[in-house]
Amino acid sequence: MAGHDHGDLSVTVLIDETRFHVSAAVRPGASVTVHNPTRTEVTITAVDGSFDVVVPSGTLMTFRAPDEPGSYPFESRHSASFTGVLVVR
Repeated sequence: MAGHDHGDLSVTVLIDETRFHVSAAVRPGASVTVHNPTRTEVTITAVDGSFDVVVPSGTLMTFRAPDEPGSYPFESRHSASFTGVLVVR
């Protein structure tokens, strides 16, 4: 069976059982890749409302970063302890 070349893959937000891990800043409007290997559906919701995504358990997905540079604090509706900051520059 032939393999698939999807190019370089960089996970911006990794979810584990206790928190978000944000690896790097992203460019305005770029795809933000999120990996949720846990057994729990998680939301990633910007405090300012600029993004709000549901990340099903066991998935790798993307969403579009805000178009304006800045720091975007985010949280999850599933647990108050899950917080992070997406830096767009």
